[in-house]
Amino acid sequence: MNARTIFALVVVYNKTCGDSEACRMLLRADPPVRAVVFDNSERDFGNREWCDTRGWAYLGGGGNVGLPKAYNIAISHCLGIDPEGVLCVFDDDGRVSDAFFGVLRTALLSNEHADILIPILRNDGRILSPCLLRKDGSSGRFRSEEKLRAYRGKHLTAVNNALAVRLRVFRDFRYDERLFLDMVDHSFFREMNRRGRSYIILEGTEGHSISSHEHPSREAAVRRFEIFLRDVRVFLENQAAPRAFAVLRRTARLTVEYRSVVFIRMLFDRKRDQANDSATGDTKHEI
Repeated sequence: MNARTIFALVVVYNKTCGDSEACRMLLRADPPVRAVVFDNSERDFGNREWCDTRGWAYLGGGGNVGLPKAYNIAISHCLGIDPEGVLCVFDDDGRVSDAFFGVLRTALLSNEHADILIPILRNDGRILSPCLLRKDGSSGRFRSEEKLRAYRGKHLTAVNNALAVRLRVFRDFRYDERLFLDMVDHSFFREMNRRGRSYIILEGTEGHSISSHEHPSREAAVRRFEIFLRDVRVFLENQAAPRAFAVLRRTARLTVEYRSVVFIRMLFDRKRDQANDSATGDTKHEI
């Protein structure tokens, strides 16, 4: 059976496509893939024109709608072109080797049963993805590639960068748009594991890496923490103890990292709001 269309989706945020490492990587992809850009930028960076001149699909451009909504819009776009194709997702700073798409296409042809194809991504020499999903939403790393490849449990998860998913998976599934940024990948894998979707670890991708996380300013970290508090409530709804542990762990880490009590204050403010809402019958701020 011939391999169907490989769609490569890049979600760009507040940068030009020309400054996106993933977009530059797709320009030299061999074999060629069908590139799709979803622009989550908060202002116009000229990305529509950049995509038009290269024959790439351009979606979004109306501000930051969050990752799940961006993914879902792109999924509908790709299903309309080739419902038997494959969607490969990239962060705008994600990178893989020039051989990646050749390896992926070969794996698709020889593993028709596999719904999800997961590359091994490393950071500072350690396996970052795939990993194991814990009850509180955190992840546990595999200590060796051998342990990863031998794993047969139901708690595997992976970051979305370079993840390849056959579009047949999305005939009856969409990403949870109640989330905005955090735990989107974990939510996806939790549901795929529940549904019994099959996956393989891509061979020959051990050299691929993911960019080291930058250290954002305190102001950016505060905004990110606000998003996390909303997303963790959705991801761990009806799981009070794991949710509280996840929030307290993140609060403690950020407090130490930034040497600031602003995150503790945010947490106390949120608890105060929760208490006030409980008194009026509104529990939407529950941690």
